[in-house]
Amino acid sequence: MTFGERIALQRKQLKLSQDDLARKAGTSAPIIGRYERGEIKPSIELPKKLLTNWR
Repeated sequence: MTFGERIALQRKQLKLSQDDLARKAGTSAPIIGRYERGEIKPSIELPKKLLTNWR
């Protein structure tokens, strides 16, 4: 499973929209969508932010 697939799965399990997750990560919803589709790869900072701000 790719990073993007994991993000999408976890986001859906927590019933968060891409916009909700983007706000928590300090980015935009279109960028979250691109991560989920595997179009771009995040910097190491994004997973760190997600781990600290996930809920």
